[in-house]
Amino acid sequence: MEDVNQADSLNAVDSTVASEDKENIFKPHILFPKSKVKATLMLPLKSGKGAGSKNNMDFYCGVLLAAYDLGNEGISADINVLDITNGTADLPEDIIEGSDMFIGPISSGDIQRFRSAIGKDKIIISPLDPRVETIAAVDSNLIQIPTPHRIQYNNLVQWLKNDMMPSDKAMIITEKGSRGTDATNVLIAAADSSGVDFTRFS
Repeated sequence: MEDVNQADSLNAVDSTVASEDKENIFKPHILFPKSKVKATLMLPLKSGKGAGSKNNMDFYCGVLLAAYDLGNEGISADINVLDITNGTADLPEDIIEGSDMFIGPISSGDIQRFRSAIGKDKIIISPLDPRVETIAAVDSNLIQIPTPHRIQYNNLVQWLKNDMMPSDKAMIITEKGSRGTDATNVLIAAADSSGVDFTRFS
């Protein structure tokens, strides 16, 4: 029963997005109708370990560019940056209370634990984990940024289907002896249901 409800929730999310004005959905002044936004960015920057985490530092640079764009929209962004290499358990109460939104943590598991700690009213933005989709479907204050695997792979398979000639055949290559990941299983299921002619190779 849980899986059915979860699927219904995801379908509802898809149909809602399809019916909205996509030009307005991602406008910052629609999400935050105010002139100043207080955000807390939480990433495992590993600042105390040599050069730190390059990928997360790159993401931090992207946040700075986004803050610049907000400024051009007339919105001032006050951003706290926290290195949560050791987790979010010690997040100061004044930062929790004073933040309009939280960008991070990264993994779906950490986001679920963080949500339980701060309550349901604060906005959390999931920056990197496509698996957060199932949580976002039932949490109205959780914003999913990465495109979910199922949408990426359904679009990929549809592109293949439209582009392939009758004599063409696709091949899905996986590492021999490895366990199938969730993403691999989603891709194979999408290919199976589409009617695309493919073979598997390890």
